[in-house]
Amino acid sequence: AYRPRLLICGAPGSGQNHLAAAVLHGLDNCQLYQLDIASSFSNSNASSVEAGVISTIEAARRTVPSVLYLPRVESWWSSVSHSVLIALLTALEQIPPTLPLLVVATSDMTATEYAEQHDSGLSEITHLFEKIVDIPKPSRNELKRFFTPLFQALYFLSVRNEPTRRLISKA
Repeated sequence: AYRPRLLICGAPGSGQNHLAAAVLHGLDNCQLYQLDIASSFSNSNASSVEAGVISTIEAARRTVPSVLYLPRVESWWSSVSHSVLIALLTALEQIPPTLPLLVVATSDMTATEYAEQHDSGLSEITHLFEKIVDIPKPSRNELKRFFTPLFQALYFLSVRNEPTRRLISKA
């Protein structure tokens, strides 16, 4: 059985949300459902938060191929009741393994931090995901190597277009 599930985790500021956005953009031909705490509490069609969570997951199941996106999945454990967590975990576990429904989640915790969270129940998250990508926080040198060519290209473009800008500003 194959469960297409991806957890992108890392320390805050590691770029996991940007990577998730790129993954979701690449899947723009699929229906996207976002399941976050704010949307769960504001779902006017649901009689409770639990019903809202289940409703969103069921909608994703009905419209396959689809993507269910859970940003900052670890925040559920500190923000919602135990019954909402049980509803979330149960609904995710009940997705058939062969259903073409990709579950993508991001987290501001590292995989190691999840492994250390036995008492809080957060370690249950990692059991739901087929693939866990732990993004290390880039060093100052890595950031410099990445951004220097981009800034040089922008500078080159701005210098090359300087006469054009002067003409436009005089008009």
